[in-house]
Amino acid sequence: MEKQKTFRLGLSAAAFCVLLIRPLYASFLIAPAVTALLFTALMAARQSAAEKTVNSERNGLRPAAMLLSMALAVLFLVVWLRTKRLVSLQFFEWRKAVPILLCACAGALGSLPFLSALLNAAALSVTDTGSGLRSTAGSAGAAPAKTAVYEEPPGFFCEEKRLLFCVAAVAVSVCSLSSPLYPFNDWVDANCFFTVGKSMLFGIVPYRDLYEQKGPLLYALYAMCYLVSHRSFLGGWLLEILAAWSFLSLAWRCHILMTGEKNPVFLFLTAALVYTAPAFLKGGSAEELSLPLVMLSFYYGLRCIYRKRDLSKKEAFLIGLSSGAVLWIKYSMLGFYLGFILVPAVRMLRERHVFGLLKTLGMIVLGVTAASLPILAYFGYHHALSALWEAYFYNNLFAYSKASSLLNTVRGLASGFASLLTYNDATVLLVLFSLFTLWRKGERVPAIHVFLSFGFAFGMIYAGGINMKYYSEILCVFIPLGVTQLLRFCTDLGGQTLTEQKGKRRRLERILIPLLFTLSLFGSENSGMLLHSRAEMPQFVFAEALEKTPDATLFNYGSLDIGLFTTADILPSTRYFCMLNLPSEEMVAEMEHYMRDGVTDYIVSRGLEVDSPCYRLQQTVFFPDNGTLYPYYLYARSEESSGSGSSSAEKP
Repeated sequence: MEKQKTFRLGLSAAAFCVLLIRPLYASFLIAPAVTALLFTALMAARQSAAEKTVNSERNGLRPAAMLLSMALAVLFLVVWLRTKRLVSLQFFEWRKAVPILLCACAGALGSLPFLSALLNAAALSVTDTGSGLRSTAGSAGAAPAKTAVYEEPPGFFCEEKRLLFCVAAVAVSVCSLSSPLYPFNDWVDANCFFTVGKSMLFGIVPYRDLYEQKGPLLYALYAMCYLVSHRSFLGGWLLEILAAWSFLSLAWRCHILMTGEKNPVFLFLTAALVYTAPAFLKGGSAEELSLPLVMLSFYYGLRCIYRKRDLSKKEAFLIGLSSGAVLWIKYSMLGFYLGFILVPAVRMLRERHVFGLLKTLGMIVLGVTAASLPILAYFGYHHALSALWEAYFYNNLFAYSKASSLLNTVRGLASGFASLLTYNDATVLLVLFSLFTLWRKGERVPAIHVFLSFGFAFGMIYAGGINMKYYSEILCVFIPLGVTQLLRFCTDLGGQTLTEQKGKRRRLERILIPLLFTLSLFGSENSGMLLHSRAEMPQFVFAEALEKTPDATLFNYGSLDIGLFTTADILPSTRYFCMLNLPSEEMVAEMEHYMRDGVTDYIVSRGLEVDSPCYRLQQTVFFPDNGTLYPYYLYARSEESSGSGSSSAEKP
């Protein structure tokens, strides 16, 4: 009884601490926390009663606790809508928020009783008694720590496919603007990837014919998305679900590896923390799509450490293949692999397995080569290897980076850490908690492995001195580890583990899905876009104007691609089709030439007016982006300036 009381008080205190860090979770943390405190106070007054009497009174009080939890949840939910969603954006109308409010109330009524029960229980975990577990002792000099290691059944993810897919689909559908629930993904980076990707299908070679900064594999992925839908991100939504499914499946395996348990709460917490983080931004980032690639290597590394064996040839090759894919998506995320390989390498050297180490490194190199050969063959066939080197490697390393000295590197790391605390605070807290609990339990080697992997990944991301909001999304690969350690801590604090039957587990899964939907809806920064229609967005307003001009040409001035190339289904006709973050004099000079000579039929810009006698302002639309109201301008070429300066684009 004392342990359960401590457990409920601890969870209640943790809920209020998270409330201070992430106020958006107010309606889902305060209600269960208050319920748990009241329930604990009522039960503490009856500690002197007999065990049977206490149990009967507990069952009688639980419905009242659930009703109180639901009432408080709806109250906080309405207050949050009024203060956070509707007042801050004055152009929203209450009538437009009614469907969202009804949906959220339904989710709260169906989900928060489970939270109340979770806080009232000593611990909640579902174990598979037939999974075949074995224990390993802690490191020398520390108290023995039993760690359950899961013996994998035949068939990868065979029993959990449905649950994993449902969690991935719900999280991505609610949190990503690529989802059909939203009118359009107006994130400029995702639209750049989509534009370059679809251009590849029409013979336009990235970097040589169309300038961008990310890796060619990312564009190839978005080219496949274009095959699904030409004017929307429906393909991107499916790609994100596939990536989330793969990431959560590997995270699930890590959880089973370290605990020997199948706890659905782990999936709920991991998905909620990863996909509602501010670093997730609007969906479709290179970091988000790389999460399963990095998670694969992380899982293989932890499995070898816990089983005290070397990497197999297959594992080493797949690690090389995944790192090669990351290389050609965004190579600044390769820092994880530098820290990842240190612990296995040192272990093999200490055991004098030099030949085994060389064989492992050779298989990793072979995997990187296998991932790189198709990329190099494509650019070699199009005689664009020099353009690939200059645009993707040289300019990103020396022109885009600000780390010209050691002092600037230190400043960049400090600025990056501040950005990490701002946009991905859950990752920092969970990594620190994981390191503390692993070290405390005597699992020193896994703790060192996590520390090195996180440190090198963080260093390579932010050492260049540039930090964007979405950069830290790749560090969410460490969130599953932190959630696992948090659940282990709760189980240890709460006492015995509860064993549930399959029927009860299915009921729990059905409760978790609406709970994840509700929390994602109010935890994600993108949910405000649910209140908009396509008719309000400049991308669709301008697309109607461009359709009146046959074979219209366009370039995006002053910002990254706002999405008009996508909604109008137009291919770029100029190499610099939008203003990138790269400070290039050639880019600025070329765009001045486009405006001065009237090269394209239209110019679109966000927040910047075009001063050129060749163009006249045709339309202006105001639309918010990240809480700021921006003017969007569409300029059409004057009739007297039409002529030799124009170049036609190929219409898909």
